[in-house]
Amino acid sequence: MALILALNSINKPLSKEDQIEIRHNKYLNNRIEGDHRFVKKRTRPMLGFKSFRSAARTIAGIELCT
Repeated sequence: MALILALNSINKPLSKEDQIEIRHNKYLNNRIEGDHRFVKKRTRPMLGFKSFRSAARTIAGIELCT
């Protein structure tokens, strides 16, 4: 109830296009989470480094390519 009252007080001076709207949908965050998909795809193989030496060589190779 307090949230609705606060939202109404914020929205009162705003135009119809600028007003804040609360959308209740559990799938709204999926677009943001899906954005990390390609980052996870690239970093997942690098999670398996067992020694500092192999990690250092891989990073050196990546730096050489960029």
